[in-house]
Amino acid sequence: MTVLRVYTEYSLFEGECRANELIDRAVELSYTAVAKTDKGTLASSPEFCEEARRKNINPIIGCEVSTFKAGEKLDLLLLAKNNDGLSALNVFSSFAMTEGTVPPHIFPKYAQNIIAVLLNLEEIFRKSKDGAEKSLLAMKECFSEFYVGIERIPEDSAEQIESTKAIYEFCKKSFVKCVISTPVYMTRKESGEILSFLEYIKHGEITKEEHPYYLREIPELKSLFSDLPFIWENTEAIGKKCNVSFDTSKLHLPSFPTSDAVALLREKAAEGLKKLCLDNNEKYINRLEAELSTIEKMGFSDYFLITEDFVSYAKENGIPVGPGRGSGVGSLTAYALGITTVDPVENGLIFQRFLNEERVTMPDFDIDFGDERREEVINYVREKYGKKHVCGIANYSRFAFRQVIRDVASYLKWDASELIKNIPDKTGITVDEAISQSKELEKAVSFSKNAREAVRICKLLEGRPRTVSSHPSGIILTKEPAVSYVPLMSVQSSNMTLTQYSMDTCAKLGLLKIDFLGIKYLTVIDKAKKLIKERYGEVYTDAPPEDDRVYKMLCDGDSSGIFQLESQGMKELLKKLQPSNMDGLTDLISLYRPGPKIYIDSYIKGKKDPSSVSYPFEEAKASLESTYGCPIYQEQIMSLCRDAAGFTLGHADIVRRAMAKKDSLKMKSENEAFVKGCESNGIDKEKASALFEQISSFAKYAFNKSHAVAYAKLAYETAYLKRIYPREYFSARLDSVAGQFSKIYEYSLSVRKLGFELLPPSVNRSDSCFSPCEEGIIYGLASIKGVGIAVADKIVKERKKGGEYTSADDFISRVGSTIGSTAAVALAKSGALDCFGENRATLTNLCEDTISAGTFSSASDAQMTLSFDSPALLNYPRRKTEEYAETDLRIFEKEYTGVDFYHPLKLQKGEKKYALYIKLTESNRNNLPLVMEKLSSDSKDCVVRIYDEASGKTAELKDAFFKNSESNLSAINKLMGSDNVKLKALERNNK
Repeated sequence: MTVLRVYTEYSLFEGECRANELIDRAVELSYTAVAKTDKGTLASSPEFCEEARRKNINPIIGCEVSTFKAGEKLDLLLLAKNNDGLSALNVFSSFAMTEGTVPPHIFPKYAQNIIAVLLNLEEIFRKSKDGAEKSLLAMKECFSEFYVGIERIPEDSAEQIESTKAIYEFCKKSFVKCVISTPVYMTRKESGEILSFLEYIKHGEITKEEHPYYLREIPELKSLFSDLPFIWENTEAIGKKCNVSFDTSKLHLPSFPTSDAVALLREKAAEGLKKLCLDNNEKYINRLEAELSTIEKMGFSDYFLITEDFVSYAKENGIPVGPGRGSGVGSLTAYALGITTVDPVENGLIFQRFLNEERVTMPDFDIDFGDERREEVINYVREKYGKKHVCGIANYSRFAFRQVIRDVASYLKWDASELIKNIPDKTGITVDEAISQSKELEKAVSFSKNAREAVRICKLLEGRPRTVSSHPSGIILTKEPAVSYVPLMSVQSSNMTLTQYSMDTCAKLGLLKIDFLGIKYLTVIDKAKKLIKERYGEVYTDAPPEDDRVYKMLCDGDSSGIFQLESQGMKELLKKLQPSNMDGLTDLISLYRPGPKIYIDSYIKGKKDPSSVSYPFEEAKASLESTYGCPIYQEQIMSLCRDAAGFTLGHADIVRRAMAKKDSLKMKSENEAFVKGCESNGIDKEKASALFEQISSFAKYAFNKSHAVAYAKLAYETAYLKRIYPREYFSARLDSVAGQFSKIYEYSLSVRKLGFELLPPSVNRSDSCFSPCEEGIIYGLASIKGVGIAVADKIVKERKKGGEYTSADDFISRVGSTIGSTAAVALAKSGALDCFGENRATLTNLCEDTISAGTFSSASDAQMTLSFDSPALLNYPRRKTEEYAETDLRIFEKEYTGVDFYHPLKLQKGEKKYALYIKLTESNRNNLPLVMEKLSSDSKDCVVRIYDEASGKTAELKDAFFKNSESNLSAINKLMGSDNVKLKALERNNK
């Protein structure tokens, strides 16, 4: 039996069927052929086909599309007869998913290997028999194999049965065959519950209580159509005609525009080696020749040239490019071409980890670009190779526990906030994983009926596709137009068409994926370099290697704002591991991973006492000595296999992959080969078997050294800039976190530790972005909440054009009409208008009264001041107001900038000095925060400002309060007006 019309979970929010469950049910009910015909899309068709064939079900691949013909909207089921039909479906589906409908003139060109079924003839027939006849004839002309679908379910009324019978007779007179097209939206009858939940999530209500469209038993289906001769046979015949498969044996590589890619690649690689002054080094010459030979054998010369071309374009146009990423950093050819900037020979990196002729897969260069200019490189590639040859990749987000529990709670009209608090904060965590990792969650589920019901529903929904968007970095580049290989679609979030297939599916089908990644830190480095040039006239290129000052800073754990190293865990590891060179920094970055973390203590012990290091076998020392016997890297696993069993590095990489993936079948055969190789090298069988097990356990945790070396280089670059050019670097880094007040606050503390300040914003001094100056860094106007880059640019542009703003009136008259009252009030409350000498309350009122009321451009409500020495100025009427309370000033600053710029010496007269920050610690008694440092005798008259991180409040304590007891806390609580003060631990800083 054949079912021709099935909607899977990729008909988002409409279909429930999962491929594996659907095929299992089909086998159970003795179906022989099952179609996948989602609405418009062919998403996940290769996986469906594979699943069906594995269980001896004939897969039929198709989709439902709409077209307009003969004045009617026609719904069609299009099914591929063969692989040429699949190619035609790519075209039809792409129109459906980009334009909404398929133009009718497209059908004849691609219809030869397509079976078409008209689905809505009955609907048209009810409106007009003449219209139905015209539609029937129009579609019959388009397709050589054309049918009309008839739907029936047991719940149909007698009238509905007669209506379908009339359609059958009508088609018979027109010599058009009919087939069964009753849709299947669910695998089983009880799956209707899932469709109801999906409907609720999409529409906020449930309109259908019953869902009768599920995969029915064959006898029941036969009985429904027993009065329509040959409809059963017609349906079965289609199931036998369709025979499709997805070819995963070929690689579809694009071509670089040149007559001889092999010769050009060799020429460019030789030139690159010469520029690196390595063209007389035998080791490099031999390595390059070996790599080029492999590249040519595998047919990847064009790919290297394509990558080199767009990387060169980026560099020539000042677009920041990273030193490299992933296993591609292990290629000397890539280094010679300038694709990467890491010497793989010097760093002991292995080419076969990237490209292995013993394991033919598509190479995969992942290239990092500055995040603000990444799109320029993609646009260059689109223009060079044609927009039809370049597309993005679909990324299907799926229902996950933390997200779907909110939807389910809404459906149940139940408050799940307490339950949600106990779900571990891990991306994509499943229900079962969350419950096993959280005792509180497990307890809540066991004691609450609502919680149990919510969890049950979540388990039904989790893992299903919810939305589709563009993959954040992946691009597909094809030799022929992309639609020749895959169906395409469009989404609002991307200006490119996307593949309907996921990244992994595209890779299986042999398509070339290139990752264009946007890295914020590359933009930070680039901006810092420009600021250095502006301030000092120096052209900064790269950080000089192995600067002791940089490593001293890192070993002190001072890594705030540094790429890969600024987490608290990294800061602690830096202090423990004490890296003193690039190798140590590379190891540190690799050790701080979920797997290699287990070796941290052994590594530190071995570094302190190399004599304590032991090796699993004598030959392992060569591979593991540099990391004190700890197998941190995948490349070390490959070397161990080579040294012990005599494997080639290509074979060793295959073994490493099998170990990492826990491929039991592959592991068994490789174990035998490994033991045999070890015996040839004088290692007995028993020891060899033990070694294989040991190396297998290492492989589970090993990290890619090529990637680590490249990222260590980037980390060092940012550390160098921070240490040598701190103002310029942190100006750029602060700009990269604009709007993220918690990060701005964190970095304001970091710059204070470096001996300078983050200065408050000022319309007469600030640029749009954060900017360095002698005293420190000036807050950027664009980062003030409610201002933004467009308004900030207008303020700065007008200042540069007409000079500094001389007063609040001057400021409002010059830019008030273009910035709006919201931005103006934000400027006033943040302190950016303090330069005009009026208090913030008055300035705030002035902005609200003039700009909100629209009086800033008129002299009717203001006095005109004339002077022979200056242009006419408006003096706007003011509501003179007392300044805000000091507490409110601080609150407003925190609200609009994330930082408390309040300066007591400025706002309070007198000789009183302030200790702005002091060290705080926790007592062993009741874990209460205590002030543990007594102020020095020379500052006995100081008043100490303390800051409560929980409320954002500050208070002042006199020296008399400082006693080593819990009385400190009660005094602090009294001042703060709270019993739950959380004091931020900061270093003392006397002013």
